[in-house]
Amino acid sequence: MAGDFNNTAFSYAYDQITAQYEDAFQKQGHGLGATYHFNRLPLRIDFIFSDPSIDVLDFETLEESRSDHLPIMARFRR
Repeated sequence: MAGDFNNTAFSYAYDQITAQYEDAFQKQGHGLGATYHFNRLPLRIDFIFSDPSIDVLDFETLEESRSDHLPIMARFRR
Protein backbone atom coordinates (compact mmCIF):
# COMPACT_ATOMS: atom_id res chain seq x y z
CA MET A 1 0.00 0.00 0.00
CA ALA A 2 1.58 3.30 -1.03
CA GLY A 3 0.67 6.94 -1.30
CA ASP A 4 0.47 10.43 0.11
CA PHE A 5 -1.09 9.94 3.54
CA ASN A 6 -0.80 13.62 4.59
CA ASN A 7 0.31 12.39 8.01
CA THR A 8 3.71 11.94 9.62
CA ALA A 9 5.13 8.87 11.31
CA PHE A 10 4.02 10.44 14.60
CA SER A 11 0.29 10.43 13.80
CA TYR A 12 -2.57 8.28 15.01
CA ALA A 13 -3.25 7.15 11.42
CA TYR A 14 0.36 5.96 11.01
CA ASP A 15 0.13 4.04 14.31
CA GLN A 16 -3.05 2.32 13.15
CA ILE A 17 -1.54 1.28 9.81
CA THR A 18 1.76 0.07 11.29
CA ALA A 19 -0.13 -2.11 13.75
CA GLN A 20 -0.70 -4.42 10.74
CA TYR A 21 1.82 -3.37 8.08
CA GLU A 22 5.51 -2.49 7.97
CA ASP A 23 6.86 0.87 6.83
CA ALA A 24 9.37 0.13 4.05
CA PHE A 25 11.39 3.24 4.94
CA GLN A 26 11.78 2.05 8.54
CA LYS A 27 13.10 -1.28 7.27
CA GLN A 28 15.53 -0.07 4.58
CA GLY A 29 15.45 3.73 4.28
CA HIS A 30 18.21 6.17 5.19
CA GLY A 31 18.30 9.72 6.50
CA LEU A 32 15.17 11.77 7.09
CA GLY A 33 13.28 10.32 4.15
CA ALA A 34 11.59 13.68 3.53
CA THR A 35 9.09 13.56 0.66
CA TYR A 36 7.55 17.02 1.03
CA HIS A 37 8.75 20.43 2.20
CA PHE A 38 6.30 22.61 4.11
CA ASN A 39 7.70 26.12 4.63
CA ARG A 40 11.20 24.61 4.24
CA LEU A 41 10.42 21.99 6.89
CA PRO A 42 11.21 18.51 5.52
CA LEU A 43 8.35 16.07 6.17
CA ARG A 44 7.88 12.39 5.40
CA ILE A 45 4.18 12.12 4.54
CA ASP A 46 4.39 9.66 1.63
CA PHE A 47 4.73 6.01 2.59
CA ILE A 48 5.04 2.48 1.26
CA PHE A 49 3.63 -0.18 3.58
CA SER A 50 3.89 -3.94 3.16
CA ASP A 51 2.78 -7.15 4.80
CA PRO A 52 5.33 -8.25 7.43
CA SER A 53 5.78 -11.57 5.58
CA ILE A 54 7.35 -9.72 2.62
CA ASP A 55 11.03 -8.72 2.83
CA VAL A 56 11.89 -5.11 2.01
CA LEU A 57 15.10 -5.25 -0.03
CA ASP A 58 15.64 -1.51 -0.41
CA PHE A 59 13.94 1.85 -0.22
CA GLU A 60 14.84 5.06 -2.01
CA THR A 61 13.60 8.63 -2.06
CA LEU A 62 14.32 10.00 -5.52
CA GLU A 63 15.60 13.57 -5.81
CA GLU A 64 14.03 14.47 -9.15
CA SER A 65 10.34 15.23 -9.15
CA ARG A 66 7.73 16.84 -11.35
CA SER A 67 5.47 17.30 -8.34
CA ASP A 68 5.54 19.04 -4.97
CA HIS A 69 6.33 15.60 -3.47
CA LEU A 70 9.45 13.54 -4.03
CA PRO A 71 8.86 10.06 -5.46
CA ILE A 72 9.62 7.00 -3.36
CA MET A 73 10.47 3.49 -4.48
CA ALA A 74 10.93 0.14 -2.74
CA ARG A 75 11.88 -3.36 -3.85
CA PHE A 76 10.44 -6.43 -2.18
CA ARG A 77 10.96 -10.19 -2.05
CA ARG A 78 8.32 -12.65 -0.99
